[in-house]
Amino acid sequence: MNNAAARCLGFEYPRDSGQRISNLLRYPAFLEYLHRGDHERAIELQ
Repeated sequence: MNNAAARCLGFEYPRDSGQRISNLLRYPAFLEYLHRGDHERAIELQ
């Protein structure tokens, strides 16, 4: 993770280091985006 992700998403090092992103971000829209595999389009999370 980088500092911007940590600030924006509330990640903490070292607690969240090495965790699967799907365990850290539980937004249904993000999980669908992740599993769809089409990452050409951006996703906006609130």
